[in-house]
Amino acid sequence: YLRSVGIRSLPATIGTLAFAFGGYNIGWLCWPQTNAIFFLPLSFFLLEKILAGAQTMRSLCFFSIGAGVACLGGHPESLTQVAFADVLYLCGRLPGSRMGWKRASIIVLQVALAGLMGILLAGIQVFPFLEYLVHSEAIMRADPACHGEGQFLRSFQAAVNLMPDLFGNRVITGKYFLPERNYIEAVGGYAGMAMLILAFLGAVSVKEKSYRLCWIGLSIVTLATAYQAPMISSVVARIPFL
Repeated sequence: YLRSVGIRSLPATIGTLAFAFGGYNIGWLCWPQTNAIFFLPLSFFLLEKILAGAQTMRSLCFFSIGAGVACLGGHPESLTQVAFADVLYLCGRLPGSRMGWKRASIIVLQVALAGLMGILLAGIQVFPFLEYLVHSEAIMRADPACHGEGQFLRSFQAAVNLMPDLFGNRVITGKYFLPERNYIEAVGGYAGMAMLILAFLGAVSVKEKSYRLCWIGLSIVTLATAYQAPMISSVVARIPFL
């Protein structure tokens, strides 16, 4: 994906390694989250191909296949987050693509249909899941402790993105000073202090304005969602899949 948006080989390689070996993917390696999160960079790459009009049908087919495989990964929450990021990415990129509203509407419809086809490809797992979902006790009770506000991180925990062991390390030392919050969830954003600085510098220095707004906008929305920003967290807390 990074190479497709004009980033040179070395920075793209560093960014790829940072994503692959970041706190989220390493921390949840033995859980199904990583089965779905792979679709994030793949979907961004395919969306760029679709926006550029390069082999559109082929890109849409791969989008459907990728979405279907991600659905089979077994973690609908992560997949819903990826879909949310894709929507934001399209909203950020379409205005800067300099295409008419008709063409933009067609692309949005094509991507939506491709995503739906991916869900249908994984129907053997998706439809039984939906059948069980309507009987979910957590959803029926709308219990914040099971989903929603009880799952947000506290704002001061953002510091672990720079110092992951600030509140202890349950894995290495067995000591963790915030027992009510999952350690792996708290350090999921950690990719190294240098990487955070480089990512910020790269986002603000990119020449194409639509990429700059898109990446910075995605970062702000992601942080605001994770750390329980007013209004945003109250909306997200009511989405069952999240």
